[in-house]
Amino acid sequence: MVAPASPNRFLLIKNTTEVWKGRYCGAMIVHEEDIPAIVQSIKEYNFSSRVMFIMFSPPVNHTLYDTFPLNFLRNLCIRHAVTSHFLYFDTDLIPSFNLYDTIMALPRDILDSEDSAIIVPPFFFPKKYMNMCDTIPSCIQRGLQIAPRTLDSLLQCYKKYVCLSTKHRMPTHNFVTSKWIFDRRPKLWRVVCWPNDVQEPYMVLKRHKGMVLFDESFINYGGNKVQYVNHIRALNPHFYVLNNAFAVDLPHPYSNFSVAFKQGQYKWLIPVFERKLNIVYGNRTELPVCKEKPLVMGMK
Repeated sequence: MVAPASPNRFLLIKNTTEVWKGRYCGAMIVHEEDIPAIVQSIKEYNFSSRVMFIMFSPPVNHTLYDTFPLNFLRNLCIRHAVTSHFLYFDTDLIPSFNLYDTIMALPRDILDSEDSAIIVPPFFFPKKYMNMCDTIPSCIQRGLQIAPRTLDSLLQCYKKYVCLSTKHRMPTHNFVTSKWIFDRRPKLWRVVCWPNDVQEPYMVLKRHKGMVLFDESFINYGGNKVQYVNHIRALNPHFYVLNNAFAVDLPHPYSNFSVAFKQGQYKWLIPVFERKLNIVYGNRTELPVCKEKPLVMGMK
């Protein structure tokens, strides 16, 4: 598992890495003067030996100083990974208790294929839940209290309209269908059409020599995962949705970086990147866009 990290999320990372049985890499951008305190905090949390933190400390005159270079941080972890696969996550995602075991139990011909992209479905709380806490520590504590971690608790939460399959009506996560909710038999669902061009699913991918990395020109929030997903799409892999395991997005107030994105910063990068894809993969074949709702096909 790889994710951009920050010291104020150590409590959440501690919980995640106690549930996630595999290796975990969190990459952080930090000020040099803060490093001793961060190192001390890492020691106090007594993280598992499976956990690795990478700290990037640019000088004051560096382009990335006082930014949140999400894709640069993700790539740091991917480049330093020693595992055969990686799952890219956001730190604010809370995994179900069975996520690691469910992934490891997948058919090896699919899991070990360089042409497989396995989507881990996230669930979200209603927008009003973002105002139920006002600090990161209180949001983490609240989120860990209310987030379902088993399928039974998720389905109960879903039926009460407290756990939602989309984020605040945004069109960025559209892979949970009624089949996913009600049919527990398949280990995977095969994606046979793509919802739209702004999907940003979290995926398990196999590491290999020619694997695609994140575009590091995307800094702070705004299209950083969308560009990566669309690059993967251009390679025309087989997309699957993991059944029977999931993650829940931690409700928390908007950060300054996310506010900046909503004000329009960095949105211009997506069209530029898409033009580059069209130049490099002009004759590509990829999944067609869904005419109606996303369609999936079950697999045992």
